[in-house]
Amino acid sequence: MRTLITLVLIFTLFYSHAQVLENGVMDINNIEALLNADGGMFMEAEDFDPFFYVPKPTGDNPPATIFSAGLWIGATDVSGNKYTAAHIYRQFGQDFWFGPVAMDYTDADYIEKYNNVWICDKPTIENHITNFATAGYEVPLSIASWPGNGNIENGESPILAPFFDYNNNLIYDPENGDYPIIRGDKAAYFIFNDDADIHTETDGAKLKLELHGMAYAFDAPEDSALNNTLFINYSIINRSLIDYTQFQVGVFTDFNVGAFDDDYVGCDTTLNMFFGYNMDLCDGPTTPNYGFDVPAQGMIFLNESMYTFKNYYNDFSVIGKPVTDEDYINYLAGNWKDGTPQTYGDNGYGGLINSRYMFPSDIFDTLGWSAVNSLHAPSDARVVGAISPQTFLSNDTLCLDIAFPFAIAYDDWYIDSLGPSYRAWYAVSKLKERANQVLEYYDTNVSDCQIVYAKNPDFVLDVEKEVLSGYSIAPNPVSHSITINIDDKAMGECHIAIYNSSGVILQQSIADGSQPIIVDMFRFPQGMYLIQIKSKNKNLINHLINKL
Repeated sequence: MRTLITLVLIFTLFYSHAQVLENGVMDINNIEALLNADGGMFMEAEDFDPFFYVPKPTGDNPPATIFSAGLWIGATDVSGNKYTAAHIYRQFGQDFWFGPVAMDYTDADYIEKYNNVWICDKPTIENHITNFATAGYEVPLSIASWPGNGNIENGESPILAPFFDYNNNLIYDPENGDYPIIRGDKAAYFIFNDDADIHTETDGAKLKLELHGMAYAFDAPEDSALNNTLFINYSIINRSLIDYTQFQVGVFTDFNVGAFDDDYVGCDTTLNMFFGYNMDLCDGPTTPNYGFDVPAQGMIFLNESMYTFKNYYNDFSVIGKPVTDEDYINYLAGNWKDGTPQTYGDNGYGGLINSRYMFPSDIFDTLGWSAVNSLHAPSDARVVGAISPQTFLSNDTLCLDIAFPFAIAYDDWYIDSLGPSYRAWYAVSKLKERANQVLEYYDTNVSDCQIVYAKNPDFVLDVEKEVLSGYSIAPNPVSHSITINIDDKAMGECHIAIYNSSGVILQQSIADGSQPIIVDMFRFPQGMYLIQIKSKNKNLINHLINKL
């Protein structure tokens, strides 16, 4: 149990960190949403204010639909050890920090580079593709600063943010034609980890995860579904040496649909969506609020099925706020803090029929289980929805696509069919319509969840360039051994280092061109390896090898 002194210390650390935490704003469509460098979403760390505005604000103190959101992760290993990492508000602790997994998280260069949210849009990228070789062209900062490569000497992965490698040299050099790979018309990229410090939110053990997030949206005024949706793609990488036998990811959301104290929540398992809406006819009187034109706000799992959904109280009861690592693991699994299963009906506790989903019925179904029909539904809506637990091996990557759709129902059809007394709930029906459209768009246009580095298939290294490069490495892919030849006239004496995908040095040697360097790759596991060649004249070559 936390002591008062611990709480004070944690709050002091949180406050000092929040003052310098960088963020970026997505604002290309009807939504204006803030993303933080440490993976926290939709809340200003410094002012503790909500920042998911729909429609975009036009005056002071606008209403928002979400106060805070972020990932919850729980895992166990083969020995039964538990691991957790979660984001809520940073009010009493923190489990995630900006940047990739590294050896030194306090290095000034590391902090300057990764305390950042990189924002880039499609028109800027298209202009760069057309004009990068034009005389007088200057690479825009949004492209020049893209974090394509990590510092392998600090244990960072050699390739980080996805980019198109124009000349296939594995180095992000936009002045030579490389550019960011994004989705949507505008994207915000952020990299974070759970390894930089002790976990003070869940008090759980570190998982040594590296997480890459890309929030993206479309400028689509002709498409009301896309124009009112923010998408987020996550790549979660297991940089530890541990194979997790039960690994579960959830999305925490604190809905503030205008006024914070009159919200209900529900879920639709056919859409893999949970959502927040107003509990009565009019939003408020707590300000800011939407008045009578009350929206509904959703969160959809796009490439995974929703396995559990839970609405919990803003207190420390057995169905209240999680405190220990065990609480977080229970909530992700669909249990309560005492380990008992969530049950169907009322507040989800102590019933006869187990249910992984709270409030799954349509809100107009008088015989179903919704917050409307519950006598004890919380009005300050804090929820977590999770995907199913799975095995997550060392060096594996889990990809997760989610979306946040929004709707206000002005349609006369709802008023005519349901009557004006239900006006504040029309938005839920409209939200489900838009969720269907978002899912259809995703299924039609996204063939692979992962957004990754891409080589230029049209780039050919001719004989002249190969000679000038001063080295050769073969074969690639490799099963047993590779041979590295250095041209001493072109390169001089070189330092050669071999790194695994986590940035760990496996072998080092010096080559002067007098004889080839033969590396036994048979002893290394299957995967990608980086060979780095440094010459005395400061030339740096990075070469990826695929070990079969």
